[in-house]
Amino acid sequence: MVSSPDQILLSNQYFPWYTEFIELEGGNIMTDKKEKSMIQYFLLFMFSFEILFIFLGILYNQVFHLKKFSEGYILMLLPTMSTLFAKQRASSQNESNKFFKFYKICFAGMTIYTVISVVIPSSAVISQILMIAESLCSIYFLQSIGENTLANIGLSYNVSFKEVLKYALLYIAIFILMVRVEFVCDYLKTGDVAQLKVPLADVKQLVGFVPLFIITFIVFLGEEYGWGYFMFPLLEKEYGVYKAIFFLGTIEVLFHLPIDYMITKLPITFFIGRSVMLISHTIFMCWIYKRTSTIWIAVVIHFLNNNLLGLWKLTENSFTFSTPLAVICYVVIFGSFIFSKTLKNQRKPVAKEFSVL
Repeated sequence: MVSSPDQILLSNQYFPWYTEFIELEGGNIMTDKKEKSMIQYFLLFMFSFEILFIFLGILYNQVFHLKKFSEGYILMLLPTMSTLFAKQRASSQNESNKFFKFYKICFAGMTIYTVISVVIPSSAVISQILMIAESLCSIYFLQSIGENTLANIGLSYNVSFKEVLKYALLYIAIFILMVRVEFVCDYLKTGDVAQLKVPLADVKQLVGFVPLFIITFIVFLGEEYGWGYFMFPLLEKEYGVYKAIFFLGTIEVLFHLPIDYMITKLPITFFIGRSVMLISHTIFMCWIYKRTSTIWIAVVIHFLNNNLLGLWKLTENSFTFSTPLAVICYVVIFGSFIFSKTLKNQRKPVAKEFSVL
């Protein structure tokens, strides 16, 4: 079947590495079977590694009776590593550029360090130093790759500062709203009037976010490249945008299980609320994936999500996320993007047959 020009355009829009498959397959289009294989290989690699991580955590807590298994950075690198594994297994395509070679070395090194840390516990400072070194070295390797190659692998940083700032400010505004709503929920639960007046620590800290992003971006890229660049387009093409969002949100909930239970030690009641909120946040992130021209904006937003809360002087009653009202408010704020035109206009799966004209 010969595809329409619109279908060819969609294939390139959703799969920036699509032309690589054409070259590898001698002009044959990537089949549905290959797309499903890539999804399966991605999930196989990611959850197999998570099982290993859970096993290490059990050793750390139950066998060696140590307080907390804190080496969680390796998991943030996992989605991109799962992407590289899936692409290689499903299409015999091995990424040969310098950055991905370095990324694989980083992942292997962090894996070895994580295993060693179970037997020889070390300070979390060491893993932070490794993360900083990996981020700074990654900048060098990304700079050494030509713009065409970066575009082909979905890492082009040819994006205007105005676009990045627009979505960053949008997220900051939404985050501030969400935080203030949560403080009200905390007050209603605890009766602590101080929750209605939780002050900012120091707005000047925002200036420090730029250098902080530079020395930590590798872990946020590690997640977003796997979620937004790889899995979401595949799931959307296979199932349509709404099912893709739900499936991706569910995958991310399962992905965060080891972090929730072995690192942050969340009780089951918090986990239920967090799971609903995570799926709601996935709706917003999928909106970002489809609205923006590069995965780097999603990386910036992920960074903001993990660091903005530090701008407030929280108390022991702050940010419990333990009330149904707090969960509902979070769902309303982030989940409302499901009704946006950006997602509403993509209800049906993209046509599954493509061919070269």
